[in-house]
Amino acid sequence: MDQVKVYLAVLKKYHFWLLAILAALIGVICWWMGANSLASQTNSNRGTVDGKFKTISGHSNPRMPNATFAAGVNERHEKLKAEVLAEWRKCFDEQQLLFKWPDIDGVREIASVPPGQPLAREARVMYKDLVFPGELHRLYKLANVRLREAQRTAETKEAPVRRTIEDDAPFLPAEVDPAAAEEAAEEEDGILVWDPAERARLEGRYDFRNKGGLEISETNLRTAQEDVWVLEQMLKVIVKTNEGASDEAALAVKRIESLDLAQWAVEDSQRNPPTLRLPKPQASASATQAVETVITDDSATPVTESAQEKEDSQLLDGRYLTDANQPAGPDDVPFSEFKRIFVRMKVDVDQRRLPDLLVNCANADLPIDVLRVRIDPPLIGGDTSSASSASRSDPQPSGPSGIIAGPYDVPVEICGMVQIYNPPDETKLAQGTGDPTKLSFEMPTAKVKLPRYSTSGRMK
Repeated sequence: MDQVKVYLAVLKKYHFWLLAILAALIGVICWWMGANSLASQTNSNRGTVDGKFKTISGHSNPRMPNATFAAGVNERHEKLKAEVLAEWRKCFDEQQLLFKWPDIDGVREIASVPPGQPLAREARVMYKDLVFPGELHRLYKLANVRLREAQRTAETKEAPVRRTIEDDAPFLPAEVDPAAAEEAAEEEDGILVWDPAERARLEGRYDFRNKGGLEISETNLRTAQEDVWVLEQMLKVIVKTNEGASDEAALAVKRIESLDLAQWAVEDSQRNPPTLRLPKPQASASATQAVETVITDDSATPVTESAQEKEDSQLLDGRYLTDANQPAGPDDVPFSEFKRIFVRMKVDVDQRRLPDLLVNCANADLPIDVLRVRIDPPLIGGDTSSASSASRSDPQPSGPSGIIAGPYDVPVEICGMVQIYNPPDETKLAQGTGDPTKLSFEMPTAKVKLPRYSTSGRMK
């Protein structure tokens, strides 16, 4: 018992160090047991993960059961291609009902020739000699455009002739009753004013008969007819807006200052910033003086093949838009399914009917995606002989190229874009350089170079 007391005394004396050693041993034992368990779980989980990866990698083997997934994806892809192609064909067929070639022998056959295939020279000659400017005058009749001034000029120049009683007397112009001529002109004339200078500019652009020495190419022919189709659909929007009007005062759109497309529209949209317009005296020069310079000498030197290629390149350079709404190069194909063309109209319109005009743009057979609407301030002053309309408190009589301006009439510029579908081709599906998911609705800002003719009949 005495020994026990001795040991207890020693333990009491050194109990701190003994407890410290005991605590250290317990900690080491607990760490070893935990680490051993964690290592065991790690190895077990690593084996499970490696086994899962081996199972997944085996799915790439076509002999595995999951090879049906790849077949399903391919089947779905082909189905979507077929649906897109069917929709492409539907849009193209519907648009072809709007785009009809002139019903003229030798020209109507062009519709059966796919783009890119050579056209017979006879068809191109018939087109050059018979189609224009007749197509533009057909558009004038469609829109009920006032042609009174041009009719009077034609009546003066083409007055019938009569022979006097004397056998040897020369032919003399027959007497024309001014009142009868005025009445006939009034009966045949329209009510919508289209700036004569702008009409003359369009007629000069498409006056192929007076461009001697210029062999109209397939590109020139097709782009010219495409222009007429687009202009026709733009005019139908104005006709729809003016529907029901029987006189000038009742028109919603009273005057067309400008109606254009492609490079010409892009340039005009960049060149004409909004300005406060003041009345100007009416120009005394004939509208026909605004026609672009063309040659009339049929003996001009024929255009060489290189010059023809240059002409075709200039016609296509900047004609269509990219996905960013910038003019595309002549060899750039942003979208294989369709082409995007910039259009612009500047009209004098009753501002209360402006919503109708914009709705008709969206609901047109060839829809116009409006990019910009700009309303110029009304004219200031009381001169009604200006070529532009004016907002006034009381209607004034219209001049030869003016309008009956009402208090709500303002000049409005509408810029937009139309899509023209190409013939469906499954091999070209989604082959364009543009991204249809990133279509822009910004205005074109890049500069364009207009196709122009020199006085020699060749492209500049």
